[in-house]
Amino acid sequence: MSNFTSKLIKVAEENEATKGIITEEKANVLEALSSHMLEVNEHLNLTAIKDEDGVILKHLVDSSACVPYIAKNAKLCDIGCGGGFPSLVIAVLRGDVSVLGVDSVAKKVRYVENTAELLGLDNVSVSSRRAEELGRDKEYRESFDTVTAR
Repeated sequence: MSNFTSKLIKVAEENEATKGIITEEKANVLEALSSHMLEVNEHLNLTAIKDEDGVILKHLVDSSACVPYIAKNAKLCDIGCGGGFPSLVIAVLRGDVSVLGVDSVAKKVRYVENTAELLGLDNVSVSSRRAEELGRDKEYRESFDTVTAR
C-alpha cells in the first residue's frame, strides 16, 4: 500500500461521514485519479489545491461525504463538475450510480470524460452546458435522483 493510499484511508476513517467508505482497492483508483489530475492541472488549471494533504481532505474525502446518502442505482448530476469533484469520486466509490458531469467550460468537461475513460469508469457521462440550459431541456429536466454542486 502506498503512502498516499494509507493516508487517504486513515483520513477517511477518522471522519464520521466517510468511515468505511474508501477501501484499499478504491483508494488505489482515487490515487490514480489524483495523480492524473495534478499532472493535467499543470497546464489546465483545474484546482488551486495541489498538496497531497489538501487533495486527500478537500477533494477526495470531502467528495466522499455524500456517498452514503445517494440511493442505490441513482441518477446523479454534478453541476459545475470542473476537475471532477465530486463526480469522479462518486463514480469510483459507487459503480451503481450513473453520473452526469456538467460544466460550461468545454476543456474541463473533456478532462472529466478522458479521466473517466482512463480510470475505466463506465458510469460517467458529461455535458458541456450551463445548468440553466440543462434545466430547460426536457431530456434532463426532473430526471435526476440527486444533484451535487461544490
